Formats: sequence, structure tokens, C-alpha cells
Amino acid sequence: KLVETFEVYGGVVDYLRSDAFNDQVVEDSRIGTIGSFDSVVPASSCIGVERRRRQLGLTEEARLAFREGLFTATAADIKRQILPLLEETLATAPRAVLASAEALAAAQERLPGMVVEALEE
Repeated sequence: KLVETFEVYGGVVDYLRSDAFNDQVVEDSRIGTIGSFDSVVPASSCIGVERRRRQLGLTEEARLAFREGLFTATAADIKRQILPLLEETLATAPRAVLASAEALAAAQERLPGMVVEALEE
């Protein structure tokens, strides 16, 4: 499914521009995001979770700001603020996959602009 995966990522910008990306999609995504963001942490994991948050710079203030933005963002906000950044980034960003040499060669045949660089063993 290598080629199909690249095609999905290649269609992200078009999807965000479309009418299919709307406030209901944002609301559905919000529910999943907040569920993983504010998941219950077992007492036995609290120290490890807090240590990891500190390593990543996720202060309580940053978490509150993220949560506030999450609850107030609209599809129009995302299209206005995020879409230009995504367009620019995806136009030049490298993509990396782990696959066999055969799978990469087959994908390159179907995606002529794809440049394949094998990792050294």
C-alpha cells in the first residue's frame, strides 16, 4: 500500500481546501484529540508521564493553551492559518518509508517523480 499511502498524503491539501473539510469534521477530530490529550493516567505512571511532559516542554500553561485552541478552532481557522503552511511544507518535504527494495522499486515505477534513497545497512 506504499503508493496509496503517498497518494493519501498528497491529497491532504486538496481535502482541506474542499467543502468536505468542515466544522463537523473539526468537531469529530476534536473529540478524539482531547480524549488522547487528557487521558486518565494511572497512579503508577504519573511520575513518568510528568517527567516526559517536562522533557518535551509541555507545561501546564502550554497544555491549557493547546486545549483552549482546540476548543475554539474552526474549519475556517484551519484553512486560513494552517493550510498555507501545509501547502508550503508538503511541496518540498521529504517523505520516508521503510520498505523492501522491491516495494520501493515498484512504487517508483508508479510514482515517476519519487526519488528513492536506500539506507545504508
